[in-house]
Amino acid sequence: MRVPSVTTSRRFRRLGAPLLAVLALATMAIPAQAQLGGLMKKAKEKVAKEVGDKSGANAALDGEDVAFDAVTVELTAERIDGVIRGLTASRAKLAGRPALVARRDAAAEALSNYLDKHGIEIDRAKEQRHTITSCRDDAFRKIVEANSEGMAARMMASPALQQKMQNISQRIAAAQQKGDAGEVQKLQAEIEALTAPAAADSAKVTKSCGAVPGESEAEKEAKSLENQRNQADQELRSMEEGSNAEAAKSSGLSPRAFAMARERMEMYLSRAKSNSRQRGLTSGEITALNARRSDIEKAM
Repeated sequence: MRVPSVTTSRRFRRLGAPLLAVLALATMAIPAQAQLGGLMKKAKEKVAKEVGDKSGANAALDGEDVAFDAVTVELTAERIDGVIRGLTASRAKLAGRPALVARRDAAAEALSNYLDKHGIEIDRAKEQRHTITSCRDDAFRKIVEANSEGMAARMMASPALQQKMQNISQRIAAAQQKGDAGEVQKLQAEIEALTAPAAADSAKVTKSCGAVPGESEAEKEAKSLENQRNQADQELRSMEEGSNAEAAKSSGLSPRAFAMARERMEMYLSRAKSNSRQRGLTSGEITALNARRSDIEKAM
């Protein structure tokens, strides 16, 4: 066996450390590259699985576990048929909806245009009425307070009035014991009448504050347009509520279960159209939905 010369041994020692470092890096690069390749492969597989194939066959049967209950029911072929049936019945109930929406929107636009022209006039009339009403309310309140304060003196001077008040108080107590709210309210009104302003008081208030003005023509027209809009809006809500009720009834599901089933079917269609992976559906549900996809699209 050949023994390395002293010169060769010394030369190896001088180059040994750098050489070993290079060899170590080369050795580590192999598994690192392999690991990077594995990560890229997994990423590509994940993207392919999420996006699905662009041939439209991504309604793959790799579903998920779903916890079913009274609201989230399994979308079997029978239930899918029921939802389609419900959607069809719902559409029939909404046949007059476009015309109703147009009527509602027309009334809303007419009201908006009218207020643009007469809004200041209407606000001025309301402010005037509010000022007069506040003045009269304050004046009448003071009259009632004064009459109430003088009630004690009147009762002292009138035994008949004392007897009347005692009688009313006893009747109120009896009505309260029976739980007769109507009778209590009636008797309290009798007491209030004893301190109510007289006709002469009302005349003084009107002279001081003025009479409350009625609605102006502009206010009446605005209210009429507002009522037309509100009426059409109420009819629209009633139609939609009736449509939803009919849909649930025809589907054989409860209203909440029908709404949830419809939402899940809409999500299925959205993902199917974009070739995205289905979420929140079992494999069996995806199979059943795929079989009726065209019918579901027509019903939706």
